[in-house]
Amino acid sequence: MAGINLSAGKEGLVRSRLTKRLRALDLSGFDPYVELVERIDNPAQARLVARHYALLRSGGILFVGHSQSLSGLVHGFRYVQPAVVAR
Repeated sequence: MAGINLSAGKEGLVRSRLTKRLRALDLSGFDPYVELVERIDNPAQARLVARHYALLRSGGILFVGHSQSLSGLVHGFRYVQPAVVAR
């Protein structure tokens, strides 16, 4: 995984959970997700953020790209640090 050093077992777990999450968002992989986020308008972004919130358990973490922002959107996430929010 790009920029993250994980043991083989952990990498498999992360890939499995990410794949499951992307399927729940009706996306075939990470590249279509990045394309969606980069070209998204505000109402569509709000729907996507709401969908992420619904899919995460309490305490779940969402990594937001440094070039992305949730400001201006109504959401239930709390900010943990730059580019990281939690349910």
